[in-house]
Amino acid sequence: MYRRAVAAAPHDPKPSIEFLHSRMLRETTVRGAIEDKRSVKNYEIVNGGKKIDVHNPDLNVQLAALLMQDGMDREAYDVLRQTLKANPDHVGALASEGNVLRLRAAEHFEGRPELALRILNKAERRLLRALELDPSHAPTLSFYAQLLHVEDRIPEAEKAWEQAMKASEGWDSRFVASTWCNYATFLWDRQGKVTEAQQLLESSLRLAPGYLPAKQSLASLQAMGGNVSQATAMFEKILALDPESGAPRSDLEYLRGLNKTQKS
Repeated sequence: MYRRAVAAAPHDPKPSIEFLHSRMLRETTVRGAIEDKRSVKNYEIVNGGKKIDVHNPDLNVQLAALLMQDGMDREAYDVLRQTLKANPDHVGALASEGNVLRLRAAEHFEGRPELALRILNKAERRLLRALELDPSHAPTLSFYAQLLHVEDRIPEAEKAWEQAMKASEGWDSRFVASTWCNYATFLWDRQGKVTEAQQLLESSLRLAPGYLPAKQSLASLQAMGGNVSQATAMFEKILALDPESGAPRSDLEYLRGLNKTQKS
């Protein structure tokens, strides 16, 4: 996806529904409740301008995930850089930094694709280092599979997803649901396996019934399949469950506009 952008003309037309796909890739990565109260407390400290405890790297990885959940990728990156400076071989921090970098690359996808590629290369180095230290670390495998996915390195991504799915067994239900959501995106987007992707998303909801990204991904999948009315109804239900959620609201507004355009 990013590598294609380098060679593409600046004004190549894109499907109007494509933004839902890019959001789907992001949301299933970073959303989800984090229950550790120490993480929440550390999060409050960071927001208050105080320094983090670099000697508690596991906690800071969760803190970074909280920051990303609130769309604060730059702050998450700063937390991880501070953590890695004191703990250069911490697998979780390396993996999380690689994931943050992958997401930051998306910010430059359209305007500065060459910069996006440089950031992606840095992200890959972090993820490969984490895998060198722990080849079976499930989050690293999942993040690496997503990076290969967006770079259109499909055979490598297929292998990485196989490893990530296997490694996720035994992890907590929300992490497994997140892994399944991201793999479902790959199945639909790169292999055209819409039915399999939908089944996997439905399975993730049975595993973690309150997992919002799975609901959003199902709605996005319907939209990307052209079922705009059904997707609109699904996003309306999501907002009824979580009125404060910003992403489904913007998606719903977009789809309502698309509905009007199709009817006119």
